Amino acid sequence: MTPEESRRRLRALSGDELERQRGLLAQRQFSLLRTQLKSDLSMYGRPYGPLLGPEDRAFVEHCGVDLSRQPWKDAVAAAPDTAQAT
Repeated sequence: MTPEESRRRLRALSGDELERQRGLLAQRQFSLLRTQLKSDLSMYGRPYGPLLGPEDRAFVEHCGVDLSRQPWKDAVAAAPDTAQAT
């Protein structure tokens, strides 16, 4: 599980809630990668969903994304991770 922030968060869960949160994490990570792909193709748009929190930032940085470039530079949250689904 990448990044470590996600592993730590999911480690405390079990059963159906673990599976639910893993599914939500996979959806979020695919969305982040799709946004980067569009950026690579110069199809700039605003990243979908909430601002990037610590867990999202760790994931996209692990994937080699430069958060100081578009479309990411305006999508980074200063507050605690807002990407966690409830």
